[in-house]
Amino acid sequence: MSGVKHAETFTYQFLTGITTRDWSRMLRENRNVDPIYWHRAAFISLMSVINSCYKLREDRNHGAAIAATELTEPPIFILGHWRSG
Repeated sequence: MSGVKHAETFTYQFLTGITTRDWSRMLRENRNVDPIYWHRAAFISLMSVINSCYKLREDRNHGAAIAATELTEPPIFILGHWRSG
């Protein structure tokens, strides 16, 4: 036990949706992952590869339609807690 709350867990991971390019940039800019978090960094690295594959597929399947969409009115933003229903 390291004494750091949640150090050994894979939960509380808001970076699991990151792509490989963004994850690599983040690692390069910060230059260090504390050894007690190496397992998390490895998990995020694996997930970033999977996310990048899905991003490529989504861009290929829907990218042209998204780029061609013209916004005729200003967007509406609904703010709230992500589990508020």
